[in-house]
Amino acid sequence: MLPFLFLTNLQSDGEASKTFVRDFCTISSLPYTLFEVGANNGKWSREFIKFCQRKSKMVFMFEPNPAFKSSLTDIVNKYRNVEYIPRIAWLNNDTYPFYIGKNSETSSIVKKMSERYGIKDTIYVNSTDIRSYIRRNTHIFMKLDIEGGEYELLSHLMTDRLLCRLDYLLIEWHLNAMPRQHRLSCLGLRWYLNFHVKTICKRSLPRIYHSEYDGNNIGAIVPGLAEEYDKRIKLQTYKWNRV
Repeated sequence: MLPFLFLTNLQSDGEASKTFVRDFCTISSLPYTLFEVGANNGKWSREFIKFCQRKSKMVFMFEPNPAFKSSLTDIVNKYRNVEYIPRIAWLNNDTYPFYIGKNSETSSIVKKMSERYGIKDTIYVNSTDIRSYIRRNTHIFMKLDIEGGEYELLSHLMTDRLLCRLDYLLIEWHLNAMPRQHRLSCLGLRWYLNFHVKTICKRSLPRIYHSEYDGNNIGAIVPGLAEEYDKRIKLQTYKWNRV
């Protein structure tokens, strides 16, 4: 494995994505199973297969948006050991509303995320319990980009201690997609995650990489954050009066 590391402000698109994948595949020695959760058009999976070559054991692409069916099917037909799952990677096998954004990259199970650029359509798609995939695979590299759904999904994976079964986890955060009243809790989860895996995963620590694109995480109001800051400052500066 690569050295234990929490990497912040990693951008997972474009040239930075290629550089990251190339460096990862160069340094790593084991064959890895890729879970691309929120695969979009599959560009990231293509890069992983291209650069990792024999180090790519299996690739699972989870993408419920039917607009990407053609490009993802093309990847399946072109490469070996690739599976396309046209479902929401979630916590059960059910049906959910899925909001298609006018911006192709903002379609989500989280309505507020799609509303940021306007909702083009609402469809109903099936979900699959990703926990079953995690339990029956090893040496997992998970790229998680589900447009605001990461907070709820990660909460359950943490409770079930399934993050300990991952080797690498690349998360794209979308704080601005969350309702204002939930943002402080979501921000807390993001900053608690590293401590959680270090505390819970005693034998095998996943390597966590944080992708925090400014447009998805900066500039939105986080109710309660300023109040918490003021409270901590007051506690630091408070002086006890001698009796």
